[in-house]
Amino acid sequence: MRQKTNKTAKMFLSLATAGACAILLSAGVALAEVDKGSADMVLQTTQAKKPSIFPHAKHQEFMDCADCHHGKNEDGTKKAYVEGEEVGKCVSCHNSEDMTNKKLNNFKTVAHLNCKDCHKEQAKAGKVTGPTKCAGCHT
Repeated sequence: MRQKTNKTAKMFLSLATAGACAILLSAGVALAEVDKGSADMVLQTTQAKKPSIFPHAKHQEFMDCADCHHGKNEDGTKKAYVEGEEVGKCVSCHNSEDMTNKKLNNFKTVAHLNCKDCHKEQAKAGKVTGPTKCAGCHT
């Protein structure tokens, strides 16, 4: 009978240890949140007269990172963003030295295409949206 009790105790101890490890691992993953960037960002280009204040955290409440961010393949083509991937500055690729496509070769144009056009689409759909006029972003 004593041998059966030892086996039961060992099995219980093994299961309890495994359960405790799983709980600690889950808590560690939950606490190790990925850096999502500043809550508000100042976006400045040489083409714009005034910087734009971008409410980054507010957009993260209803958008996925990949809605705006992407990478670049070795051949220069657009690559889909993968969660956790380092996000570089837009101007590191969107500049006249690196891109011949005039619709994409400066950050001002790209921001207007991405941000302003999204705001206009949201407004057409009857949704609450951000500004579409210059002074709305460039305060």
